[in-house]
Amino acid sequence: MAFAEIISGAALGLSAAVIPGPLFALIVSETLRHGRNTGFKVSIAPLLTDAPIMLLSIFLLSRIASSSMILGLISVFGALFMIYLAYKNFTIKKVKIERSGNKNSLLKGIITNFLNPNPYIFWMTVGAPLVLYSASPLGFVLSLYSVFILANFAICIAVSKTKLVLNSRMYLYAIKLLGVVLLYFAYILLFSKGFQFLS
Repeated sequence: MAFAEIISGAALGLSAAVIPGPLFALIVSETLRHGRNTGFKVSIAPLLTDAPIMLLSIFLLSRIASSSMILGLISVFGALFMIYLAYKNFTIKKVKIERSGNKNSLLKGIITNFLNPNPYIFWMTVGAPLVLYSASPLGFVLSLYSVFILANFAICIAVSKTKLVLNSRMYLYAIKLLGVVLLYFAYILLFSKGFQFLS
């Protein structure tokens, strides 16, 4: 069971890293402008910003753990969020990146992640429920962030060598494949958690 939680965390971490979004765009733009070491700095921003979001989400969810109706609704919203992300994966045609001139990359990464609604939605509707009902909460969190950071580092290295990788067919196919992974987690949240709590 613990192994399954670690695999789940790794899959979600990989999906979060490669899906185009505010933080992804900042990582790529800073790497293109200032080099991969600057991109590395932006990549670790979630380690500084996600902890309070994660802990607050887990605390709030644990307070209402006795309400099956609320837990069911949260799981359903989490599934819908996963479906929305999967839809974005399936419909992406090209990654557009605007270069940034701000050299304080780590601070910019922290601000970007704090203002990005996705971490809040993820932890309130997907991450916190998985942690609370996980056989290995620590394994899930560590695998999620380890893979997330390593994947971002890999993106920085690839982008620093050639920006064409972002629009290669292989990358776009990988994005769509991860869309299938997101649909799998949506299914788990909807049928294994949501409907179970609401029934």
